[in-house]
Amino acid sequence: MYLEPNLSLVTNNYIDNSGLPSINSGLSSLWDSNAGENDRMKIYIAACLLLAAGAVTSARGDGLEDTMRAWCSQSGTWQGNIDITDAEGQTRPVTLVSRHRCTPDGRMHVVEEDFLVPGAPSHTLKVTYADPSIAGFRTAYFARGKESPYAFRFDSVEVTDNEHWKQSITSTSEGDVYEGRKAMLRYTRTRDGDRIVSRKEVRFLDTDGDFETRSLIVQELVKP
Repeated sequence: MYLEPNLSLVTNNYIDNSGLPSINSGLSSLWDSNAGENDRMKIYIAACLLLAAGAVTSARGDGLEDTMRAWCSQSGTWQGNIDITDAEGQTRPVTLVSRHRCTPDGRMHVVEEDFLVPGAPSHTLKVTYADPSIAGFRTAYFARGKESPYAFRFDSVEVTDNEHWKQSITSTSEGDVYEGRKAMLRYTRTRDGDRIVSRKEVRFLDTDGDFETRSLIVQELVKP
């Protein structure tokens, strides 16, 4: 998740496979009985479906925990540019340095960021943690001596390993206020080795428009 300063001033649907051992035992008993060929085929198909359900559950994992692990894998210093687009469609590039770390238990993701605007640098701090009660995350964001609370809903996460993943979070159902308008925000971050691309998109709720990109960050790992 990414929040920029004002520079101009899931629940997962799990498949419960806890009863698989007893169900499989029952299937074996049926198989050993004097079942006909059609019945045996039905039992075989049912067993395959149960095994597939277990595989889906394992692959899906816990979205909140997987997202936190992905964020924590960023520990270190990253540097690159952020392109910020304003309401008039004007884009300005800014050098951005981000320092990521997590608490030892991996429950809190801490990011300090330096927006190196010539003559007017900005510095921010944010602390994010998973909150299962909202099927998402809460963030305490500090900038210009003020704290702002945010909440986001888990959207998706795809993890190959610690250096290759993609995750997305969105505004909660209440939405957010952006540029004075009610809107849904979506943050997507993709890591490919020592390169991370982060995208912030906005969809205003007073129109029928789709999500539009408002900031794009491309950074490289400079210090693990």
